[in-house]
Amino acid sequence: MRKILPFFFLCLSSALLTAQDIHWTLYDMAPLQLNPALTGNFYGTARLSGIARTQSNSIANTGFLTYGFGVDAPIIKGLRDNDWVGVGLSFVTDKAGQLEVGIQSQAFNGSYHYALNKKATSYLTIGVQVESYGRRIGNREAAEFRDESTNPLGPPGGGGNQGNSFESATGYAGGLVYSSQLNKRTRLRIGGKFARIGNVRVGLVNKQNYKVPNRITIHGDLDMQTGPRTKFMPSVLFENYGTASAFVLQGKGKYLLDAEKNLDLTGGLGYRFGDALQVLLGVGWGDVDVGIGYDLPVSGQASEAIPLGGLELAVTYILKIYKEPQVDPIIFCPRF
Repeated sequence: MRKILPFFFLCLSSALLTAQDIHWTLYDMAPLQLNPALTGNFYGTARLSGIARTQSNSIANTGFLTYGFGVDAPIIKGLRDNDWVGVGLSFVTDKAGQLEVGIQSQAFNGSYHYALNKKATSYLTIGVQVESYGRRIGNREAAEFRDESTNPLGPPGGGGNQGNSFESATGYAGGLVYSSQLNKRTRLRIGGKFARIGNVRVGLVNKQNYKVPNRITIHGDLDMQTGPRTKFMPSVLFENYGTASAFVLQGKGKYLLDAEKNLDLTGGLGYRFGDALQVLLGVGWGDVDVGIGYDLPVSGQASEAIPLGGLELAVTYILKIYKEPQVDPIIFCPRF
């Protein structure tokens, strides 16, 4: 039994990878993965972002670990005064189970922000992404077989095509975002992304040809100033990946504790339909934002698969470097 359990987990992990892609509870703090059209969409010189997620399975004593990093910047002015171009790089990886079966992605994003009116209160942004998408087995030595000739992963220590534990392919994505300042207190943003354009095929076991499904993302959010120190921020997310779909509703409130230090607290709830209740917490201090998200499984299937739920931690930092204005000296001539 001990020798066939790792192979069982391999089959289970392969099925999970086929059924779903990497997803975040704090998706708004992973903008480069959410939509390439969000690249460079902030006030500042550069933005650094990091996010990590862990999910525990106490029954099998295995779990999932996912983390991602990103950096993006608005680099140059566009063809018109209120337009600009953004670029960014991102890296995402995860691993699951004893064999550490997982996904790995490196991507380059580019975006063009087009002002729709003279006051630059509404923008239409188009984004493109070039992604290296791979699937891997990080710890194939954990698979033990009575007869290693039947090991579909190849002999431990590997060698040759049969022993390969990582395969990757290049895919493309496109995204659109419409944002508008509806009034002095309310900002609207809606967008969509179509990913894995092209014949993206990667292998996992014995170089099997696996066609990576397209990923469709639709998202929207409001930022409403409800008082001198308070905000309400509802959001919606829909994603489709092959035969799997997810629909998420979230609502968060923000309270400004100290205007001089730009210190604020955020709290709210979300619900991934048919899957999990989400608890959302955050703190902002100056140009740094920290978020914590927890998924509490509510469906029977999710509770059995991940009984302890999922925990996320995310951090974003906006770097601001401004040139000091150079003022020409003025010489006053005295009156005689």
